[in-house]
Amino acid sequence: MAKEKSKSKMIITSCIAIVLVAVIALAVILVINNNKRENTAETVMTCSVNPAVQFKINANNKVMDVVATNEDGQAVILKGEFKGLTAEDAAELFIEISTQAGYIDVNTTGTKVEINLTGAKESYDQLKTQIVNKVNGYFDENGIIAGAVATVSEDIENAILSINANAKDLANKSKAELMQAYNEASKSLDGISYTLKDAFYAAYEVALNAKEVAQTALTTAEQNLNKAKDDLSKAPEALKETFQPMVELAESTLETAKQNLKTATETFETKYKEAIEEFKQKSEQAFADIKSAIEANITATKQIIENHKTAFEADKETVKQAIETYRATLVNAE
Repeated sequence: MAKEKSKSKMIITSCIAIVLVAVIALAVILVINNNKRENTAETVMTCSVNPAVQFKINANNKVMDVVATNEDGQAVILKGEFKGLTAEDAAELFIEISTQAGYIDVNTTGTKVEINLTGAKESYDQLKTQIVNKVNGYFDENGIIAGAVATVSEDIENAILSINANAKDLANKSKAELMQAYNEASKSLDGISYTLKDAFYAAYEVALNAKEVAQTALTTAEQNLNKAKDDLSKAPEALKETFQPMVELAESTLETAKQNLKTATETFETKYKEAIEEFKQKSEQAFADIKSAIEANITATKQIIENHKTAFEADKETVKQAIETYRATLVNAE
């Protein structure tokens, strides 16, 4: 009897152990999958009103990074902390800062906010609705006659070119590959002011072009060596001695090309790092100037916003009706 109880306990213990191992394994898999989703760029969300910015959104619809596409957009980025926010919260914060800084006039009869989504997601219907509702909710709460219009496009290439006009080899790539290219371009600009973007890429291109020239020379040398070997294999026995020096020369040229590419690659990496550090240092002063300018704008606009809130509280129904009327024009225009 005691043996049977002991055996039963062992079976129960073994079952519990198996279940625990399965639960732990499942938890590990979920953590790994979530980390992968957190680190995978899947969407570019462009928000434009006058400030214009691009948010790099991951598979969990959270902001990984944000890039300015004009100077006012740079000011908005420096004023808010966007990384880690959901896409809809990031869009709302973008609108809130734009309003506080006077880029959105609270007293106008209608402001259109354009939001575009492009990327690798299969459907953006739900995300579009969440973003528009969040942005319009901010306008509703503050009595601002404005509305958001969200669109979806296939233009990942243009999103890349808007932050790096010199981007190459974008044709015939999958959406996932283009998102990876966007990811790399946005990382390159991390810590570099929009006003210095073109100068940074100019320095970057000088080093990159030298590397590409070396790569082309290597490709040509490989092709020439293959041709020389082919000619040698097809040559009559009596002429093989004539073709052999050509093969040896091609082999020597290939080795030289390999060394040149290695040197060019090392030079590119060095110059690239130097350019990043140089332009990050230059950007510090640019950022300081931009921050001062937006703080001045916020101070100058503060009383206007307060007066608007007072007027809104005094006549909410009229303002709400004006908002609905304006939004109807946006829907009809789509």
